Amino acid sequence: SLSTTFPLGLFRAWVWIEHDIVGLVWPRPAEMPAATGRAPAAADAAAGDYVEGDDDFAGLRAWREGDPIRRVDWHAMARGRGLLTKQFTAGPPALDYYDIDALADLPLEEALSRLTRSVVDAAASGASYGLRLGGQTWGPDSGAAHRERCLTALALYERG
Repeated sequence: SLSTTFPLGLFRAWVWIEHDIVGLVWPRPAEMPAATGRAPAAADAAAGDYVEGDDDFAGLRAWREGDPIRRVDWHAMARGRGLLTKQFTAGPPALDYYDIDALADLPLEEALSRLTRSVVDAAASGASYGLRLGGQTWGPDSGAAHRERCLTALALYERG
């Protein structure tokens, strides 16, 4: 219902609205800084994980004692996401695939929430990433359109 007491609050007017609107709600990102559910791509599995360096931004991880102060992501802290450390690679960044099977021990809502956080963080950093849900795969790719495809797939996913 839609109602108002404008302009003086003496009377209340209301109306019932019936509509045929369909919406899609993306899962809420988990309140965790580190990406979980990461499964290396086939090419990355042979090459191993990334090699730390100073060349290319590789993502964020939880801050650990001894991390250089210049690598702290102060913007994330200001947004209330806690202390995060920026990671860099020495060479091309590894491709991340976020896989729901890696989170099979969690309840479905929590797994989807963590994967959503991983997708949102990867998209914000401009990294190339992919998503695996059951037998379907999206990516590797980057950009707003890929982020929307992945988040829509997460919203529509049902564990079989």
